[in-house]
Order: sequence, then C-alpha cells, then structure tokens
Amino acid sequence: MPDHSHQLAAILFADVVGYTAMMQEDEEVAVGKINRFRHSLETIAEELNGKIVQYYGDGALLLFQSSTDAAEFAKVLQMEINEPPVIPVRIGIHMGEVLLQKGNVFGDVVNIASRIQALAPPGGIYVSEIVYQNIANKKGLESVFIKQEKLKNVNDPVRIFEVLTSYSKPIIVPVALKPLEKIVEENSIAVLPFSNMSSDMEQEYFSDGLTEDIITQLSKIKALKVVSRTSVMQYKKNPKSIKEIGKELGVAVILEGSVQRSSNKVRITAQLIDAATDEHLWADSFDRSVKDIFVIQREVAISIATVLNKKL
Repeated sequence: MPDHSHQLAAILFADVVGYTAMMQEDEEVAVGKINRFRHSLETIAEELNGKIVQYYGDGALLLFQSSTDAAEFAKVLQMEINEPPVIPVRIGIHMGEVLLQKGNVFGDVVNIASRIQALAPPGGIYVSEIVYQNIANKKGLESVFIKQEKLKNVNDPVRIFEVLTSYSKPIIVPVALKPLEKIVEENSIAVLPFSNMSSDMEQEYFSDGLTEDIITQLSKIKALKVVSRTSVMQYKKNPKSIKEIGKELGVAVILEGSVQRSSNKVRITAQLIDAATDEHLWADSFDRSVKDIFVIQREVAISIATVLNKKL
C-alpha cells in the first residue's frame, strides 16, 4: 500500500494576528484565546468535514474536499471568534492538487494559500480566484475582488478575493462584483435556531439540539431543500428579519420556534413563515413531560417534519 497520494483539495491557513504581543501583555489571557481558537477550529472542522493537518504556533493548516466547505468553515469561524473576547484571525484559502504523505500535505497549493493568508487583514478571509469561481453562486458566500498580487516564489500574479462576513471591511468593492441576488428555490426551507425562553444553560443545549434534530429529520424528505445548520446558526447571535434571512439564504419558507420549561414540563412552539411575504403558514405547540430530553427532542422533530412534509 502506498503511503502517499495525490488529490484535489482546498487548503486553508488560519493565523492569530499579534499573538506574540498578546503573550507579552497578558500570558494567561493569550493562552486562553489560543485554546478557544483551537477548540473552535476543531468543532467547526468536524461539522464541515475539514481535516486539521497541523498546528504551527499560533496558526493552523486545514484540508477540505471542496472550496465551499473551506469557505463556509472560514466564515463560521470568523463569526464565532469575533464574539467577545475577540480573537483577531486572518484566513487564506487556495485550491489545487496536493500530495498527501504520512499525514502531511505538500504542493504549490500550500505555498499559495499561506501567502494569501499573510495578506489578509484581522477578521478577513482572502481566497484565490479558483476558490472564488467555485463559491460564486453559493448561498451565503458573497465575495468581492480585492487586488491582483505578485506572490513570493509564485510565477504568475494571483487575483485575490475576500469572502464577506458582517465583520468584513473590504478595501475595494467594485460595482461589477457586487453579491449576486439569490435565486429562491421552491420547497426550500431554513430552520432558525430555536429560542431558549429561560436563562437555564441546560435548556440552551436542548434548544440547539432540537434545531439540529429538526434539520436532520427535514433533510430526509427528498423533495425538500434544507439549509445546513452551519448556515443558520449565524442568526442565533445576529438576528435579522425573516425577509432579510430569506433573501440571504435563498429560501422560500422559514421555520422558527421557542422552548419554554416550567417545573417538569416543557412547551415547544413552532411556526412556518413565508420568507417573501412574512405570512404565517402554520403554527403549533407541543407540551411534554421532562423525562428524557433526547427522546422529546427526537419525537418533536419527527412530528414537525411530518407536518411540514404534508404542508409543503
């Protein structure tokens, strides 16, 4: 069996900006930030099929099977670590053929991704033109052209784009490269994070688990296009109107709901809304005794999926 192989992959470099200065200012705070950075990396990479090839000091090198997964990872990571206490991270992505050997990755792709990452500002996500072309029509991955750069040890100039987040401050936003209008697909749905109506953190985990379970159950309906969990979780901390979310995600309908617990009972409410008109299409509530929260979670998710399958 060969211990090496060639494959097409997206390479992502993520680096904490100014980590040395952080260490000099407050070592304990700096270590806490790097630990949080790595924990976020590992959690989100697992969700998006990313492989952490190696950590290097205050940064990391990751490998993804597609540009879309890499860009979605980068966007979710920046949204996560820009919540206080902010961790300033810059990200660079390039795609091409790489050599995998004994757990390491080699090739010009690695060099170019590293050079692109070094040019990105804190909080920024810079990508090469091939990555931009692959994500240009993907929902939630708007990009703008930044500049053409001659990179060290790279023969041809590289056109660099930035994947936008709510924290982006792009240097250049040409009119010709404004984000494209989303095409709303029929029978498409986004499940927003269910709201926790109490201050109990255990209830927060239940709400997130319920959201994820509903997405899983709805994804089993072949005729229904369901937006991924990673795409909708951004609206948990950055709420927007139903119409805005519908346009950004390109969905026809949105499911939102809440969870409220009183003593040994839990009430789950859910409502289906037309994303274009803000009109309520369906609503219901589910009252359950708190015995096994995972059983309740799955039962309610299946009930909602069954109703929506008939409704849609």
